[in-house]
Amino acid sequence: MALFSIVYSNTVLPQTIQPESIIYISPKPGSGLVSPFTNIILRLPKRESTYNFNDQNFITVQGEFSGTHAGRTQIADDDQTVTFTPFNKFALGENVTVKIKLSYLNPSLALKDDTFDFKFRVSKSWVLNNIRDNDFQEEIKSLPFPKQGLKHLTSKTESNKIRTDSLPADLPNVYVTLSDNPSDGCIFIAPWYFQGSFFDPNYLMIIDNYGVPIYYKKNDVLALDFKVQPNRMITYHDRNLFAAVELDSSYNPIDTLSCGNGYRPDFHDIQLLNNGHYLVLAQDYETVRMDTVVPGGDTAAIVIGCIVQELDENNNVVFQWRSWDHFKITDASNNINLTAHNIDYVHANAIELDDDGNILLSCRHMNEITKINRLTGEIVWRLGGEHNQFQFLNDSRGFTYQHDVRRIDNGNLTLFDNGDLSNPQYSSSLEYALDELNKTASLVWSYNDNEYYTGAMGNTQRLKNGNTFIGWGSSDNPAAIEVDENGIKKFVIKFDPLYYNYRAFRFNWRTNLLTSNTYEVDFGDTPINSSRIKKIVVTNNSDNTLTVKKYYTRTSGFSLTDEFPIIIEPHENRILHIEFSPDRSGTLSDNIYLRIYRRNEMIAQSIKVTGVAFSQASDVTKDNQPLTFDLFQNYPNPFNPSTKIEYQVPEMSLVTIKIYDLLGREIKTLMNEEKPAGEYEVEFDGTGLPSGVYFYQLRAGNFVETKKMILMK
Repeated sequence: MALFSIVYSNTVLPQTIQPESIIYISPKPGSGLVSPFTNIILRLPKRESTYNFNDQNFITVQGEFSGTHAGRTQIADDDQTVTFTPFNKFALGENVTVKIKLSYLNPSLALKDDTFDFKFRVSKSWVLNNIRDNDFQEEIKSLPFPKQGLKHLTSKTESNKIRTDSLPADLPNVYVTLSDNPSDGCIFIAPWYFQGSFFDPNYLMIIDNYGVPIYYKKNDVLALDFKVQPNRMITYHDRNLFAAVELDSSYNPIDTLSCGNGYRPDFHDIQLLNNGHYLVLAQDYETVRMDTVVPGGDTAAIVIGCIVQELDENNNVVFQWRSWDHFKITDASNNINLTAHNIDYVHANAIELDDDGNILLSCRHMNEITKINRLTGEIVWRLGGEHNQFQFLNDSRGFTYQHDVRRIDNGNLTLFDNGDLSNPQYSSSLEYALDELNKTASLVWSYNDNEYYTGAMGNTQRLKNGNTFIGWGSSDNPAAIEVDENGIKKFVIKFDPLYYNYRAFRFNWRTNLLTSNTYEVDFGDTPINSSRIKKIVVTNNSDNTLTVKKYYTRTSGFSLTDEFPIIIEPHENRILHIEFSPDRSGTLSDNIYLRIYRRNEMIAQSIKVTGVAFSQASDVTKDNQPLTFDLFQNYPNPFNPSTKIEYQVPEMSLVTIKIYDLLGREIKTLMNEEKPAGEYEVEFDGTGLPSGVYFYQLRAGNFVETKKMILMK
C-alpha cells in the first residue's frame, strides 16, 4: 500500500483499525479522492433485534472546512446497512472526520464513552466529473473499430433485407443470412452508425428470427445495452439522460436508474437484482501526479477510476466500491501508456451478481476478472492480468481486453474475449470452470469464428437450451450469431457497413400492450384457390386507446380481412379475422404482425399462422367453410352493462351457454337449444349485477370451454 501515499501525495490519510462491530465502511477509512457528494455507509453484523438509529448523535460528521454536517440516517432493507446522507456537500480537498457511537451497536457499551472515528479526504479535482460532457463520446471513440478484412454484403444479399413502406428509411437493415432451427425468442439490438460522430440518431430494435422488427424506437443520440432484466423489465442506457431507462412490457418508461453520490452512470452495464436493488458502474475522473508513479509521468494527468455501486429501490447507495482503494494504477495492461495525459487504467465493462451474492467485475484494461465481496468490499480473487491468482490448466492463451463476464446456470463463467493483445489476434466466446478454493481455471468450451477479430465491445449469452448467443460488438459482419454446444452455427445476422452494436441478446419476449387469446393459428388442410377464415381476439391492456394502423406478412397466403385502422379502446378487445388463401400446394407458414405506432416507436404483436394447401376440387368458400367447435372471447371486455359472446359449431348440436360468478354459482342461462352448424352471437346483460369477474361456459356435444369476463361499473 506504500504506492498510494506516493501516488496521491496529500490525498490519502492513515487508515484506522475497523471495529469488529462494523464489517464494511464507505468511504474506506483513510481513503482519498472521495466525491464531495458522498454518503457514508456502514454494514453491521446480523442480529435478531432491530438496530435503532433514531438518535442523530449515533453518527457525527465534521468537515475540515464545511463544518458539522446534518443528514438523514436510514437502515436499509437488509437490517444491516446504515446510510448517512448529508444534506450539504463536502468542500473540495477537505478532510472529513466521522465519529460512530458503538454503544448503539452493542448495548453493553451504553455506560462507556466508546467511540470509533475515521477520516477520509475529499477530492480536489472532483469537479472534472461535472464538466466532462464528452466523456461518453471520447471513450467509445478511443476503441478500435476494425475495418480491414470485413466481408461486406454484396448486391445479391440486398434482396434479403426486410423493408416495407411502413418502416422508416433510416431504420438499420438487419440481414438474416443463416437460420437453421435457431432458439425461440427475439433478438435485442441497438445498432448505430459510426463515421466519426456519435450524435446521429440510432435505434433500439427487437427483431424475430426472420429479421422482422417487432419493436423499434428512434433515439436522438446513442443508446446502448438494450436488454431484458430478471424482473422482465427492459433497460437501456440513454446518452441524453446519462442514466439507464427502465421500460415495462408495453415499452412505457417506468423509472430512470442512475448513480448516487454525484457520479454519472457508465453506459457499459446495469444489472437489476431480485430484491429491487440494482448494480451500476461509474467512471471517476481525477487529477493525479503520475510523475510520482512512473518516470516521465504527467504532472497533472487525468486518470479514470472505476466506481461500483448498489442502489436500493429508492435510489439510495447501499454499497460502493472504488478502484482507488483496491487497485494500483500500475495494474493496468502493459499497453496502457502511463505517461499520457489521459489514462483509463481499469475500463470496467461488465458487472455481474455472482451465485454467492458477491460481485464479478470485468476490467478490460487490466485483462482481469475481479470478484468483490459484497458484504465487506474486499477483493476475493483476481482472474487474469498482472495479479492473476489462478492456474489456467488447459488454456495457454487466456484472454485480453475481454467483455461481458457472466455466471451461468452450471456454475461456470462465460466471457467474450476480444483478444486485442493476444497472438494470434482473434476474438472468441469462452467458458471457464473455476475451482475457487484451489484457484484453477479450466477452459471447458470456446468458439471463434474462423479467426475473426472484433476489437471492441461484444458479449456472450448462454441460452437455456445450451446454445450460445454471441454479439460481435464492433463488427457488422457478422453482427451476432447463435451456435450450438458443438460450435455449429444456427443463426447469423449482419448489418450494413459502418453499423455497429454494443451487445446483442436473445430473450423470450412478447409485449403486453396488445395481447391475443392465441398466438398460433392452424388452418389445417385447405384446398388451393379456396379460403378459410379463423378468428382471434386481441385485447388492449393499456389505459389509452390503441390504433392498429396496419399489419404485415412476409407472404401472400395469409391476410386480415378487417378494415384498417383498427381502434381498440382502453382495456377492451376486438375480434380479428385471419384468412388463409393458398395459391400453391404444401405446408405454408407465416406471421401476422399487428403494428401500432407511437411517435418515434413501432410496436408489433405477432401471430404465427400455418396451413396445409392441397390440390383438390372443393366447394369450400368464405361463406361455406368447415367449422370447428369454438368459443370466442367476449367483447367488449371489460364491459358495462352488456357484452357479446360469439361461438361456432360444426354440426347440429345441443348448445348450452351459462354464466357463473367467481364462486362458481350459476347466474344465468343464455342458451339451451339445438343449433345447426354455423356461427352465432348472443348478448349478456349484466344490469343489476355487481362489478367483478364472471365466467361463461359453452357446452355443445362433447365440447366444453369456459372463458373469463369482467363486469366493470
